[in-house]
Amino acid sequence: MSLNFQNRNGASANRVLLIVLLVVSLVMATVYSREGESGPLHAIQGAVGSIAAPLKFVGASASSGMSDAQDALTDASADDATLSQLREQNAELIISAYDGLRVPKNALRVDENGVSGVYCLVGRVAYFKPVSIVYQGSDYCLVEPGTIEAATESQKSLYTLRPNDEVIVSAGELYNGKVVD
Repeated sequence: MSLNFQNRNGASANRVLLIVLLVVSLVMATVYSREGESGPLHAIQGAVGSIAAPLKFVGASASSGMSDAQDALTDASADDATLSQLREQNAELIISAYDGLRVPKNALRVDENGVSGVYCLVGRVAYFKPVSIVYQGSDYCLVEPGTIEAATESQKSLYTLRPNDEVIVSAGELYNGKVVD
């Protein structure tokens, strides 16, 4: 009988504790919602957040390590068909890579000899610089500088497209040496 009495008393104490905690929670929620950003509950929340912040990074690092270990285990246990498929997918990515200088598509011209190129402004003078088209997008092209035969290195440099050259995009009549305003 004394055991039953202790259980009833323990159950009553648990109920009272639950009610007290609910009342305290409601009071704190009400105070929190009515106080400003500089109120005491907001300050306590900020302090606890600052203390817990390093623990978030430790947890993130640990979970990242576990994720990496899981990925490694999955990769190590992959069958031959899966590995072959991954190799094929990687090869497709490499095939679709392009490298070149990006120029507007409407800046491309073809000279009287059938050579593709762009006109660039050097000072106030337009110069035709031959290019080889590597890739064509909807409104741009990736190009590589074309090769030209020139008497001097300075002429060769003048007629070779380089990054940061000022490409002329216009529908007007252009020719080598034209002074552009």
